[in-house]
Amino acid sequence: MLCKGCKKLEPHPSRQKTGPTTGLLTHKDKCIPLQRIVDGDQANPALALYFTSASNQVSAVRVTKPSPQEVKDEILKFFVSGNIPYKQASNPYFQQLVKWIGTTSGEVLSVSRKTIRAHLAQEFDIAVADLREVFENEADAGISIALDIWTSRNGYSFMGMCL
Repeated sequence: MLCKGCKKLEPHPSRQKTGPTTGLLTHKDKCIPLQRIVDGDQANPALALYFTSASNQVSAVRVTKPSPQEVKDEILKFFVSGNIPYKQASNPYFQQLVKWIGTTSGEVLSVSRKTIRAHLAQEFDIAVADLREVFENEADAGISIALDIWTSRNGYSFMGMCL
């Protein structure tokens, strides 16, 4: 087995009759790069800026209830970061979980695929405005953008952007 952290090759447990996992567990505990990945330091570098602001830090204890906007932001991050279909917002278990979340206003949030899509569109508009501001302020920096759109053989559409 190849370690995702340090790329060290470890023998697979099924190669021996007893299937020992001790070697893997020992390596897991000692491998610093793997621990960083598991802890989320490098979980998804492309989304790192989206998840690392001070308000997004996960804490063990929260003294105050979140605002409705904070809850909506975290729900959107959940769906986007996990690549979860928005249709799952109508799952009755997810709906029950959202009802249990208390907000500062006491408002019961209504979450559906349409509200998630609308919130994503709002966040997109904010991100576009932020990028426009950066480009206007850095006009002399020589920033260029390269775009590419393609469809894979199995019918999936992709868009790549490089700054």
